[in-house]
Amino acid sequence: MLTAEEEIERFIKTYVDRLYFGFSPRPDQPDRFDEQTSFIKSKHPGITLLLGGNGAGTTTCALMKSIRFMIAEQPAPRPGTPFWFISEGYPMVMSTCWAEKMCARGLLPGEMVQWDKISWYKPRQNWPFAVPLKPTDGSENYWTMHFMSYDQGRAKMQAQSIGGFCFVEQCPWELIEEVYRGCRDYDFVGNKIAEFTPIDPVLSAPLEEMLQEDRFPADWGIYRCNTTCAMEAGHVSKQWYNDFFGMISDDMREVRTTGAFASYEGLIYPRFQPKIHVLPDEEVQERIRGNLIHKRAIDWGSGPENAMVMIWAAKDAIGTWYVYDEYYSTDQGMTYTDHFNAMYDQHPWPDDTWYRQTYADPSDPGNLRQANNFLSNDGQHARTLRVTPALNSVLEGIEAVRNAMKTVHGEPRLFISKRCKNLIRQLQIYRWEKSGMTGMNPKDARPVPLKRDDHTCDSLRYLIFSDLVGARSGGISGSRIEPKNLPRYLRKKSTDS
Repeated sequence: MLTAEEEIERFIKTYVDRLYFGFSPRPDQPDRFDEQTSFIKSKHPGITLLLGGNGAGTTTCALMKSIRFMIAEQPAPRPGTPFWFISEGYPMVMSTCWAEKMCARGLLPGEMVQWDKISWYKPRQNWPFAVPLKPTDGSENYWTMHFMSYDQGRAKMQAQSIGGFCFVEQCPWELIEEVYRGCRDYDFVGNKIAEFTPIDPVLSAPLEEMLQEDRFPADWGIYRCNTTCAMEAGHVSKQWYNDFFGMISDDMREVRTTGAFASYEGLIYPRFQPKIHVLPDEEVQERIRGNLIHKRAIDWGSGPENAMVMIWAAKDAIGTWYVYDEYYSTDQGMTYTDHFNAMYDQHPWPDDTWYRQTYADPSDPGNLRQANNFLSNDGQHARTLRVTPALNSVLEGIEAVRNAMKTVHGEPRLFISKRCKNLIRQLQIYRWEKSGMTGMNPKDARPVPLKRDDHTCDSLRYLIFSDLVGARSGGISGSRIEPKNLPRYLRKKSTDS
């Protein structure tokens, strides 16, 4: 007769073979972006990420890795140590993760559960809030699996000490950061797991930027999972595979099969590529040495979703722009005078022929007047940003920026310093409004940019287009571009708000 401890040890040694009715990870095919085995066996002190397509087996692998950690790799440090499973809503995390995969499909050995101590949300549906496991080291310490929802919000996940986590499906990156902080007391190897299909580029942008900028932490790991490999291995049916992917657009196929990062539908600047258009700050500073024309552009704003923005740029003799700095503030506590002082002080703006217009959003004459006559921080000395109303012809302005992004003789006519993080980020997500596609006769969307997280893009458009038309119409340093000097079709648009 085995003791309780011996019985648990037997399950620890054999559970991998009996999980998921004999499911085992597929052999790695890294050339096809399929790395289930490497993911399961990985040992990373930081976050272990698994990106994959729909039906690629990412959720199963993430749950397997989490259970393996609690049962076979790391005894709990205290009674009831929390391990969080987090998904978009309770139906997903409780029904899919617990009821379907852990219970019905045998992913978790039932003998490891303290069934009488489960905290239930909906017991008839087999939806628990918390499931305590049995101790694995002969002590009184044990893990408790908590099933959490994104809907609970960031506040519910702050300041709690946890022993590990497993994110299931894509979530706001700031939520991962908040939960990660909860592991500071128990910074175990292999206890921080996240899996998702990166369908929403807004949510995956921070991770993509880390990879692009070579900031991905050395102690993290990232793996991929391929739905096509899952179909070939018999983990999903060929019929389902053909039916599902027959509905998926070509643009999203790689995202839905291999977990490649999605791009935004309706991108306004699909030509923009950080590897081409973004340069290290030191290189930008070197390129703008000497006599280049310097200009600035402002987009008004105040508040968390309405940033106050200024960009600084220099143009060389052949018309190449170098955006070398940005001012970006969402501080609600700052007055416009505070913003203007900060902009004024960020870079000197000599009164000479090389430092010219500051193009500003023409929509608010009051802001234009304030920017041209505000008090310094001591409240005594009048200052000016010497602003001139920008041209706000949206479509023509976008076309001017697109032309600057084109490669001519091996280089574009627009480079951006790596320090301009908000401009780089927003250029990658700037997109057209989509049609609601509702009703019996849905209409096509108008060619209008989506007014969300776009203030640096507006500033860049003001700068490049206003300068372009000003040069064509004989605009001079410090002067406003008068409507009478514009092409006839632009005269009314120059004053549009």
